[in-house]
Amino acid sequence: MLDTMGLTDTQQIILIILSSFLVIFLILGVVVFVYTIKIQRSVKKVVSTIEKMTDKADKIGDIIENSAPMVSLIKLFGRFNKDKK
Repeated sequence: MLDTMGLTDTQQIILIILSSFLVIFLILGVVVFVYTIKIQRSVKKVVSTIEKMTDKADKIGDIIENSAPMVSLIKLFGRFNKDKK
């Protein structure tokens, strides 16, 4: 067997087990990191889409707010027009 710095068989087994766990956790860490970045990119796309939609809704609200007095005037003139007939 290889000389591993004077370690006993039990110590060598523990070293192998701990090294294996370290490799597994490093691989899992990399996988989780990659998926986290992918999820973050997806969330950014969703947030930008929602921001665009809210901007459009704000513009529509402004248009409706600005046109409300005009609608009132049109209804008022419509009532006068009905009364004349």
